[in-house]
Parts: sequence; C-alpha cells; structure tokens
Amino acid sequence: MRLTRTLEIIGAWVLGEACRQAAIWWRSGRRLRVSVNLFADQVRAGDLATVVQCTLRQYGLPPEVLELELTENIAMAAEEGLRDTLLTLRMLGV
Repeated sequence: MRLTRTLEIIGAWVLGEACRQAAIWWRSGRRLRVSVNLFADQVRAGDLATVVQCTLRQYGLPPEVLELELTENIAMAAEEGLRDTLLTLRMLGV
C-alpha cells in the first residue's frame, strides 16, 4: 500500500513538471504539446481527472496542451471507473 501512494505522488510530480515546462514554452510563444505516461496507480487512485484539472489550472495551461498516455496494461485491465475517468478527461479537453 505504501508503494502505491509513493507512485501516485511521483506521478503527480511528473505531471506537474511537464505542465510547468509547457507553461514556460507557451509563455515564450512556443505552442508545444506535452505527453505524460501515466502509472497504473495514478489511474487506479480515482482522482486523476481532478489532479489533472488542478495542475492545468495551477500553470495556466489549456487542456489541449496535455496528452496523457496509458500503457496497454492499464487499458487492458479496464478496471471499473477507468472509462468514466477517461471520459471526464476528454470532456475537460485533455
């Protein structure tokens, strides 16, 4: 259980750093998209959409700047709630 929480924290940090860098690029006029690979534990935590929305807001980025990548293992597991999370992210514009 402790490792799971650690991976969630690392995943949130990686997402934040990617968005921080993208914000620097956007402010300098470079309209680049960033892609972030997700950990399975990030997706399982159930608050991914909220974390993503808060992170984008924190750095003032439009959602279309961010691309989230799921591994095949995450997609194939198709755990309950995954579809809803992905739909929510899509509705946010990610």
